[in-house]
Amino acid sequence: MSRGRLFAALLTALVVGIPLASAAPDPPPTPTIDLGPPNPSMSRDASFTFSDSDPTVTFRCQMDDGGFETCQNPAAYTGLADGPHTFGVKAVDEASMLESGVAPYTWVIDTSSPPPPTITGTPSPKDSTPTFGFADSEGGVSFECKLDSRPFTACKSPKKYARQADGSHTFKVRAIDDAGNKSAATSYTWTIDTVPPLLTITQAPPNPSPDSTAHFEFRATDATRVTFACRLDGAAFSPCSSPASYSRLAPGAHTFAVRATDAAGNSSAAAGYGWSVQDKVGPATVSRVRRNVSYGLLKLAWRRPPDPDFDHVRVFVSKGQKGAKARRQTLVYSGKATHYTKRRFDNGTYYRFTVVGYDVAGNASRGVSVAVPPSVLLRPQLGVVVHGPPRLVWAGVRGASFYNVQLYRAGQKILSAWPNRPRLTLKRRWSYSGHSMRLKKGTYSWFVWPAFGSRATSRYGHLLGWSQFTVR
Repeated sequence: MSRGRLFAALLTALVVGIPLASAAPDPPPTPTIDLGPPNPSMSRDASFTFSDSDPTVTFRCQMDDGGFETCQNPAAYTGLADGPHTFGVKAVDEASMLESGVAPYTWVIDTSSPPPPTITGTPSPKDSTPTFGFADSEGGVSFECKLDSRPFTACKSPKKYARQADGSHTFKVRAIDDAGNKSAATSYTWTIDTVPPLLTITQAPPNPSPDSTAHFEFRATDATRVTFACRLDGAAFSPCSSPASYSRLAPGAHTFAVRATDAAGNSSAAAGYGWSVQDKVGPATVSRVRRNVSYGLLKLAWRRPPDPDFDHVRVFVSKGQKGAKARRQTLVYSGKATHYTKRRFDNGTYYRFTVVGYDVAGNASRGVSVAVPPSVLLRPQLGVVVHGPPRLVWAGVRGASFYNVQLYRAGQKILSAWPNRPRLTLKRRWSYSGHSMRLKKGTYSWFVWPAFGSRATSRYGHLLGWSQFTVR
């Protein structure tokens, strides 16, 4: 109890006649801490300012686990260790020696700087709007960045900058913990280069060239190391150096292109050159010409020759067995494929197909011919000699109900039969149109038509083929 309160209590006791021994003094009010160090604090020193509503009291202070001691206001401490600390202060009434409750203040001292950040992402040299990624092994830190001579400013990862000029640049980043301790700066220096090299072809073959080899020289101007990529005709670009030479070029038109790439990854526009190699020799012929014939359908296939200048084929057709080469040929296909298909094929006509190859200069190879006789789907085929009644066989036709087979000798029909299956065995004797017929020596022609539907409502298709045999 303060002296003022004690005096007031004595005076009251005298006036009202209350015995002094019955007055119980009150403890002073708990102080208020008005100012303390920041939390967290990067200083090992701490100062506390406090006050109490009773101006007559004195104060006792405590730091951490130390005992309470009489202290001045403000109370100052130095050389404190890093870590958490608690300061306490209480008021003391000197007359009654009563003490107030304790006013506490807790804070953390951190004087250690965080570790330097790690730069996790950097820009490419040809990126004029650089972006950087960074992180720190100490969690909860903030960052400050700077570019070149600019001051450090608060930043976050990733940090992207607006367009920068070509040339050398330095990026720096540092970490700041909650106490305000700053790490050492981590820096990254790089060069921005957005200008592609200037490329020139200095030597090339003449155009046209009588030579199947070609020699090119080229150079590029750039302050950094330059690599080259070349391509010939439609091939992909591949690494090359000057001079670049090519041999065994096919006759015809060719194109050469080269581009330069500097150390920053800037590529020049491709420099190109076109020329032609003279050619007067035709390519090799196509090989393995194969035919595949079915009812109403012909397929031809072939293999391209290995000539590098081979370009395309043309397929010609002529009709008639004799003198086919002298007959007029009709162009039915021109292109780069290795097959030809003829739909609605007339199986009853003798055809000769010729496949001619051409190089890029237009020179033609010798043609490869393949004959498709009207007997290709029949057995026996044209010109077979037999010594007895032959068995006539033909390719079956999908959907056919039966077939009509007609046999001729000396231009006169001597048999017409309607077998259900694609075969018919002739006999030595038979009857036709009321006449007795006999298989005699000589040449016979026979024809086959497929029929669809019932006998009563049948519909005949086009001729499946015809053939001849000779009996001896």
